[in-house]
Amino acid sequence: MIRVGLLIFAVVFFFSCAQEASNEKESAVELSSNDSLRRVLKNDSTDARALARLALLELQERDLKKSQLAANKAIRLDSNDTYVLESFGDVFFVLNQTRKSRDVWTRCAEIDENNVGCRLKLAELYFAVRNYKPALDWLNEVLLIEGRNANALFLKGNVFKEMGDTANAIKFIQSAIDADPAYFDAYEQLGVVYAAKDDSLAVVYYKKAIELRPNEPNTYYNLGVYHQEREEWNRALEAYAAAVQIAPSHYNSHYNMGYINVLLSSWNQGAVHFTDALNVKQDFYQALYGRAYCLEMMGDVRRAKADYEAALNMKVDYQPAKEGLARVEKTLNYGN
Repeated sequence: MIRVGLLIFAVVFFFSCAQEASNEKESAVELSSNDSLRRVLKNDSTDARALARLALLELQERDLKKSQLAANKAIRLDSNDTYVLESFGDVFFVLNQTRKSRDVWTRCAEIDENNVGCRLKLAELYFAVRNYKPALDWLNEVLLIEGRNANALFLKGNVFKEMGDTANAIKFIQSAIDADPAYFDAYEQLGVVYAAKDDSLAVVYYKKAIELRPNEPNTYYNLGVYHQEREEWNRALEAYAAAVQIAPSHYNSHYNMGYINVLLSSWNQGAVHFTDALNVKQDFYQALYGRAYCLEMMGDVRRAKADYEAALNMKVDYQPAKEGLARVEKTLNYGN
């Protein structure tokens, strides 16, 4: 059974919070496209904030070289503007030059004792590298400035979760919901926390997250995992089916449906779901094994043999496939 890992969440969280939490004033140049910015910069290439905005737009369009050039020029023009510093840090974080990001965000926080954006990003950065004490220190500074900052409360809850302090994790993530009742990530994360506690409140939070974002397949997937672990097969299958209806490429849901059908001895249906998983992820050797097992149980030993062999070609030491191959070869040899 395959779970959604926190590392992914953490990365998504970082980018979802980027720029939104800043208490800086917007750039003086309100422009909606790179072309508009370039026209302005032809006449005035000394507008540091416009260059910083251009760097972010180039970053959004994945032109990392141009983004870096614009960010460097902006900070050369004005290394004391907190908007420029924050934007520079965003660019170099994506470029995986996180030390530069840390340094400019720290300078940004020093320049403006009330700047929330740079402090929050520093906390996110330290959280991402699992350095929890400075992450908490920066979050506490944010909360001294804005006591009901939902992003800071949510991240603080996740820091405590990673530290194994479930009580404080629940406390602060719930506080994020109190501050922002439409905070989807907080509901979903509380679902994860309560699921780990084997508490049925997990279902309540997952369903609330689904109400907020009915087209998010991972929430249905997590709900399915919760039911699957409690052997609530039909509910799990319903949740996984919802996930693949939204996202047919959600191969983990296909796989888990196959797995449940194996447990229910529904060999044909299991083979169908494993095939669906393989259509998305061709190197999914566990799904190959699952389909092979279903074929073996249905008596189609030759096709089962081919799948067991294919799984072993992908992972030569995969013991279940070795054992399956030995069984079907014995059957084939006995038949001859």
